[in-house]
Amino acid sequence: MSGPGDAEPTPSADRWQLLSALGVIADGLTANGVARLAAHLGVRHVTAADVTAALERARSDGWFDPSGVPTAQARTVIRRILTDEQRLTIEAEVARALLALGLERVPEALVHARAAAGGPDGGDLVPALDRVGRMALELADYRTADELFVLAAEIDEAPRSARAAARSCDGAEAAEGLGDAARARRLLVQAFAVAAASAAPDVMARASVALALLDDGVVADGRGPALLRQVVSLDLGADDRIAVEATQAFVERRLPSVVVDGRPVAWVERPSVGRALADAALARSATVGIESRALALRAWRATHTAPAYLHRRREVSSELLDLTQQCHKPGQHYDAAEWVAVDALEAGDRAAYDRAIDLARWVALHDGNPRLVRRSLLLSGGAALLDGDDERAAHLVERARELDDGVDPVADLAFAAQRWLAGLDTAQRCERLVTDDRCEITSEPLHRVVLASLRAASGDHLEAEQQLRRTVRQLEPEHDLLLIGGLAAGVAASIGAVDLSRDLVGVLAPWSGLVAVDGRGWWCDGPVALRLGRLHHLLGDLDAAWRCLEQGEALARSVNDVLAVQRAGDLRAVLQRHGPAPEPVRLTARELQVLTLLAAGSTNPQIAVQLAHSVATVRADTISIYRKLGAKGRAEASARAQALGLIGISAPSGRDLAGRTPR
Repeated sequence: MSGPGDAEPTPSADRWQLLSALGVIADGLTANGVARLAAHLGVRHVTAADVTAALERARSDGWFDPSGVPTAQARTVIRRILTDEQRLTIEAEVARALLALGLERVPEALVHARAAAGGPDGGDLVPALDRVGRMALELADYRTADELFVLAAEIDEAPRSARAAARSCDGAEAAEGLGDAARARRLLVQAFAVAAASAAPDVMARASVALALLDDGVVADGRGPALLRQVVSLDLGADDRIAVEATQAFVERRLPSVVVDGRPVAWVERPSVGRALADAALARSATVGIESRALALRAWRATHTAPAYLHRRREVSSELLDLTQQCHKPGQHYDAAEWVAVDALEAGDRAAYDRAIDLARWVALHDGNPRLVRRSLLLSGGAALLDGDDERAAHLVERARELDDGVDPVADLAFAAQRWLAGLDTAQRCERLVTDDRCEITSEPLHRVVLASLRAASGDHLEAEQQLRRTVRQLEPEHDLLLIGGLAAGVAASIGAVDLSRDLVGVLAPWSGLVAVDGRGWWCDGPVALRLGRLHHLLGDLDAAWRCLEQGEALARSVNDVLAVQRAGDLRAVLQRHGPAPEPVRLTARELQVLTLLAAGSTNPQIAVQLAHSVATVRADTISIYRKLGAKGRAEASARAQALGLIGISAPSGRDLAGRTPR
């Protein structure tokens, strides 16, 4: 930066003219600010009163027109008393002073910074522009941040430095916030290349993580994961190492199976790959910074979507929500809110679901990113359908479609199928979507189960059963198992597919106390117990059907699922034709304690110690429990108790929900 003496005024300049010239150039500063600027430039003993007096004289001498704009006369005098270099130095100092005053003065600061760009001190403004740009990012003021970073890049005298690479990462965040993902992607690729050339592994890690997360679900060329694989072999700090490993887990959990115009719309799930990486990253993230910890939590939540992990998922999503709020990452904050909503609804916690929906909507609207706004509209559309408000749901989905030039095929089919299955629309739209030659998701379980529903409704039970068998073979714990399984159960019951119904009972029975909802919160199929009730009725187990009905109806009412409550009424009417409901199972408080510990795997002696009873007492309670539940052993008693909602679902014990040991 030039020193104070470098901008010393020409000896012929009158003092008042010099102060007036400074006041004209530094029009955004107060009189005190101009006085400090004068002192910095070597003009001694200047007060705010001196500046005010000089400007008053300038006005009287015709330096300003009636609206306060400097006249040609003023500009002529300024050019006479100050050299071009001095004027540029003053512009830089004014820009620096305005930037120090905060974001509200950025528009004025940018005018002066651009004016100073060709001067000797222009490049010295770069750190201040970067600093205020990052401040704007934290406040989600993406437009301001973008302008600051763009100008900093233009005047930076070291465009191939690690600092420039870090700025490109910041600029990408601003561009993404403005909805310009393509430019964000170019900036991140550029940042990685510059960081690699300047041997800055921390910036390489940051750029590769950001690119991989930006591309996930949006771009299918694999550039982000490829850069991650390059970075993982570098000498990284603990935080960067966890961030890279967690992001690898997140992006490696699935591979695009269908790509339309460069955008993935369907996936091959790889839970065993992503889950192992995520488990390792989370285990090592306890002592790292909040951003790396948040990435580890995010990866774990994204790779553990099976019902068996619900309780742990709720804990992880809650912690993630807190951390993403602290580290000012709106996209990740939205993800966390959406996950909290999905997990809460799956667990039957409507109050927590509503709070999370409101938060997700607020984050999206406050941030303004069109991608987040679109997702929040679809999430809210799912909530509206849950409440039975079809008109509002249709309006929200249409708004989402307008934001993204058409909702993706999965979302389009999901909402059309919901409306048809709820009796809110004809089958024509669904039929058109699943039979369109341009349909890109024909191999997806959702497509197959909707097609099976359509064929069942048209009377083509053979084709419906064939599609159902393909659907059941595709069922995966990590891929909307309860939603797809529940829809398949509905079709199987409607066409009398006994063998398939038995298979589906085995898949769904462990989760009868949960609500079936897709992983993005778009579609709620209601309590799993209601679908099981239909299956048990078909299979002739009326006692089980009644138990599932009671459990499912209570859960449907607690989450205010209007359509599920209607289905419960329909099932009750069917069951009542066979006779009244059986007496409910009634266990004593102590029997419930014993049953809970028994389901958790405790032996009779262990239960006796924990409850301070004798082993004989525990054995007597166990026999009573078996009798009341009509069970022959511990496993059957646990399963029936869970189906009745008497106890919660046990945590996973190293086997997935289909009884398979994870690969």
